[in-house]
Amino acid sequence: MGLFLSLSFRAPELFVWCICLGFNIAMVAAYIIKRAEGELIKGLLDKGATSEENAFTLGELGLEKKRLIKLFLRDGSTLRRMVVAVGGERGAVEKGAQQGRQELDFCSVRFYIPESMMRKANSMKKGVLRWYLLPIFAVVSVGISIGITYLIPIFLNW
Repeated sequence: MGLFLSLSFRAPELFVWCICLGFNIAMVAAYIIKRAEGELIKGLLDKGATSEENAFTLGELGLEKKRLIKLFLRDGSTLRRMVVAVGGERGAVEKGAQQGRQELDFCSVRFYIPESMMRKANSMKKGVLRWYLLPIFAVVSVGISIGITYLIPIFLNW
């Protein structure tokens, strides 16, 4: 705590570091979202779930405990425009019942990717970031922040 208090940031420096922190948080969040979506897409594509007859439950894909995937599969989500749900019981949720929304029973509902969405699904499967890129981007953003905060003012005064 003493080290933090001894550092004296000027407003522009603090602004640059806040932007850097926000960028890194957004980058990690985007990675987590893309990875969760990619797991489902990859699982469906690898098992050949391209029609109602070939649809799979989350349990059969080994994703039954993934809360993010269940969150992304709710009605009206971007992922649900690509992944079609078949069967299963649809029970009204207290909060959603007022709006006429229903929640899927993820134990019994089956999912597949229709042929019309296959091209987009393949690009999503290939486009998932690799884990090793996160630290590289973090170091680059910190380097840019250092450059903006300390090096540019030095060269401008030179």
